[in-house]
Amino acid sequence: MAKLVYDDTGRLLFTKEMKEEYTILMPQMLPVHFGMFQRLLELEGYKVDMLTSNHRGIIDEGLKYVHNDTCYPALLVIGQLIDAIKHGGYDPHKVALFITQTGGGCRASNYIHLLRKALEKADLAFVPVISVNLSGLEKNPGFSLTLPIIRKMVYAMMYGDIIVNVANQVRPYERERGATDAMVSTWQGRLIQGFQQGKGMSRGQMRTNFDAICAELERWSPELASRPMLVAANKVDIMQDPALLEQTVTAQGFTARRGEGELHTALRAVVRADKNIVPDRDRAGPVKAARVCIAPD
Repeated sequence: MAKLVYDDTGRLLFTKEMKEEYTILMPQMLPVHFGMFQRLLELEGYKVDMLTSNHRGIIDEGLKYVHNDTCYPALLVIGQLIDAIKHGGYDPHKVALFITQTGGGCRASNYIHLLRKALEKADLAFVPVISVNLSGLEKNPGFSLTLPIIRKMVYAMMYGDIIVNVANQVRPYERERGATDAMVSTWQGRLIQGFQQGKGMSRGQMRTNFDAICAELERWSPELASRPMLVAANKVDIMQDPALLEQTVTAQGFTARRGEGELHTALRAVVRADKNIVPDRDRAGPVKAARVCIAPD
């Protein structure tokens, strides 16, 4: 059994021996994206479980060990991890926990400290916590993010966005229950296999795969694929000049219309400007083809 090793500051390390013996528990933040992360890490020799638990006990565990004034996502993430250790069928002495750190001003950088404090309160201080970050904040001899794995994860994140986008449009209309999830799983596996062969990680190959993923929607339902898509951009996207965003959107072959103010007001303004944006009420639902961009002040 792996020995507990601490650094000079008293932080419990994740050692090379632990990599061989321990299961790393990953909270479920983005199921599709993190699902690909899990597979990539397993290919690097780590034993990883992405938690999928979803019940009231997670909230209760979070409330026990996280102050209720702390942001709710932190309470849920920490509650899910501690609930898994206590009730998930794992050997508490052979699990480690993943948590991300941004390294910037984001409050999520402090989740790791809240998690360690919660583990101590729960008499689980012997469980190592691995900081997943790109800032060199914490290092562990048994875990490292190499450039190749980082590159694959970055592409997995981008692919995950478009897979979720298509899946969310298809799922409400699926004729066979679970078919959408099967499509997601197929693309996850296809992409991971490609990454391992060095494929799908260039601009050209990514655009080709994007087109193929979007084509799943058209194969599923040509009628659904023919509907217009509404693209809403906020002040984070427009930088200093709203005209730059409109120029970018237009360059992609879309039509840019502006609606300013609160989101619901902006949406009404755009719809009034172009009655073809939204289908009739009987067909209202997820929309697909990009034709509008809303840019606020």
